[in-house]
Amino acid sequence: MTSVTSRWLVDASGRRAFIKRQLGLQKSSPHQASAAWFRFSKWIKIDQWCDDPAWQEGHAGKTARWYSTNHLMGQGYWVWLIPLASGSTSMGIVAAEEFHSLSDFNSFEKALAWLEKHEPQCAQAVRENSDQLQDFRAIKRYSVECERVFSGDRWGITGEAGFFHDPFYSPGSDFIAFANTFLTELIRRDLTGHGFRLRAFSYDRIYKRFFYGTLQAYQDQYRMFGNPTVMPVKILWDYLMYWSITGFIFMQDRLCEQSMYVRNLSRLSRLGKVNHFMQDFFRQWHEQTKDVPATGAINISEMPIIREMNQRLQEDLQGRAFFQRFAANLAQLENLGCEIVAHSGLSLSVPWGRSQSMLVRQDAFAHVFDSWQELEPVSLAETV
Repeated sequence: MTSVTSRWLVDASGRRAFIKRQLGLQKSSPHQASAAWFRFSKWIKIDQWCDDPAWQEGHAGKTARWYSTNHLMGQGYWVWLIPLASGSTSMGIVAAEEFHSLSDFNSFEKALAWLEKHEPQCAQAVRENSDQLQDFRAIKRYSVECERVFSGDRWGITGEAGFFHDPFYSPGSDFIAFANTFLTELIRRDLTGHGFRLRAFSYDRIYKRFFYGTLQAYQDQYRMFGNPTVMPVKILWDYLMYWSITGFIFMQDRLCEQSMYVRNLSRLSRLGKVNHFMQDFFRQWHEQTKDVPATGAINISEMPIIREMNQRLQEDLQGRAFFQRFAANLAQLENLGCEIVAHSGLSLSVPWGRSQSMLVRQDAFAHVFDSWQELEPVSLAETV
């Protein structure tokens, strides 16, 4: 056995989770879902699965659909298809245990049978390329949590050694970036003679608040994954929530700035309550629309509000401009929440008012639901 001494210990051991296990920091997650994934040594081109003009429009040549990650979605599950630079295609089945047990797809043969039942068109492609299968892996209850990830005793945890939400939206790399940023600042402060122990306590709390705020997008939400009415709107909402808070703070290089959190405490609290209300609303909306069939194709990326918020992540906001943008983000989300609830037709009272702030484009919301009007049917039913 080799013994090594260091000033800091950072655990990036993945699911082996050395520090978590050694210190008994394991914590069960309420989000119970499992996954199986495998690769084929060729690109599987999803564009060829449907020749309907509505499916093909805007997706040819270098903008073909198969170049992107594609999701096939149904109640309680989603299936990914990802083209890899190596020339392979990664495919995965992700499902909430409430609806689908991992034992039903934890081998390639079982996964193919599962796809035959739930995604027959995908199953056909899998069967036709089964001789190109490269590997297969499965994991039960992949969501993990941890009692603590940063310590004043000079240790820290990053990545899946501490927390992991869910592969949907691919937040894993983001939270690795957040943890690494906090850890780098803690180590820098220690090496330069600045206080770091109280910071470790503070950063640990901030990191976990970000994690549990994001968890709301997944926990008990898989039930609506096959709902073509609700899911496009939920995806829109989840994107904008992330770009308005966590992603916004990180891109503005304010993640480790304690004074920023103190100054925006009330806004962060309001945003958390708004998101909690909306995620509960999506569940209620799903119950009212779960039997409504898909009626068209929606391109969320073409919505002005999506393009605008994504581009804003590149802004360099200093001083007062940062706090004005934070306030505008909150007001914009509250207004959008009002629009979504009103559009749904559900008789719900939104527990906040609309903002008339000059920093919020009042015409942005007029375009959000334009794509839902007079949609032409497509034959690939569960397109999101």
